[in-house]
Amino acid sequence: MIKKSISAIVLGLCMWATLVAQPEAPTLVSGIKAFQQEDYETSIRILAKLIEDEGPVSKINLPEAHFYLAQAYYQISKDPVKAAIYPEALLRAYNHLMASKNTDSPGSGYQRIADVALEVLWPAIYNTGVDAYNQQDFNRAVVFFSKARQINPRFFESALNQGYAHWQVGDTLAAIKSWQKSLELYRILKNDENQRTLETTLLMLAGAYSQRNMPEEARAFLLEGMALFPGRYAFHEAEIVLYNLHENLPPGPENRFREIIHENPYDISAKLALAKHLENSGNHASALKLFEEIISQKPVHFEANLHVASYYINQAIALETQNKSTREALPPAFHANLEKAVPCLKVLHEAQPDNTEWLRQLATSTQILGLEEAESYRKLLKKASQ
Repeated sequence: MIKKSISAIVLGLCMWATLVAQPEAPTLVSGIKAFQQEDYETSIRILAKLIEDEGPVSKINLPEAHFYLAQAYYQISKDPVKAAIYPEALLRAYNHLMASKNTDSPGSGYQRIADVALEVLWPAIYNTGVDAYNQQDFNRAVVFFSKARQINPRFFESALNQGYAHWQVGDTLAAIKSWQKSLELYRILKNDENQRTLETTLLMLAGAYSQRNMPEEARAFLLEGMALFPGRYAFHEAEIVLYNLHENLPPGPENRFREIIHENPYDISAKLALAKHLENSGNHASALKLFEEIISQKPVHFEANLHVASYYINQAIALETQNKSTREALPPAFHANLEKAVPCLKVLHEAQPDNTEWLRQLATSTQILGLEEAESYRKLLKKASQ
């Protein structure tokens, strides 16, 4: 879940800004007076109408009208009941503060006042983006994170989170742009507290480039992560996934997995990836050897046991099928294959005791082999199948 930003800044501009209100514009004064009396809805109606009509407010007073209208919307946004009536109050507050700056004349001072007000508005804008994201309203989140970035362009999490929101709506290119901007800010700030987020950003960028079928660019981010965070397993795992997805990525999956194993003969992830690659390529004998090596390192490794059990059971089935066609006695290799499969099946059953497939295989294999536990597996299978 994306976290919110907390600001200790308190909106204290309104009383000071009242001192520069223009008394010579009665209709503008009435809108400001309504604001001062905390009648924000009336203030909004008056000031919005004045700005919309253009004529009643002079160019000199226009920045002030926009400023107070922004403040009225901001106050409305803090009231849960009224905010429901004005769901875009924060965005309108932002827009009118920007209009206050853009229509300001030299020496009026509203550019500076509006900048301070934007700093006060920023946490509410950012946190609304967080809320929208957590409520899975990703398009709305994109809008608010974008505004937060415009107010405070150096806050890297706005760019990071905007990237997440873009990703959720399927705009991979926009997500990449946001994450790259976030990455630029990390590199500038160099804050140790942001290291975990930096790691996440590099991984997300690698994943995004991989999805856009740009594996070499993706790997560049993984290599940067490996250099910055030596020993972080996430980058190692991501590289293996990358090579599994992109077989044309130099030096190729098999060669890269062998390089990793050469560097670390105990790397189970690389051995598993290489074993699967060899198996898919039809090199079952070499794959089996690697799966068995993994089991020797980690006897309860589920995937390795699954592949080894499947291999030996399939071998036994092939011998049984051959035997039926020749009507000869089952060869010793048939029982030898089942004997090798049973320990792996037991690991699978212990890991997934409710899976009837492992029980069925165990009940059949142990019965053929004449093992004492065959009856107990048969009873468990009957109970599980009821």
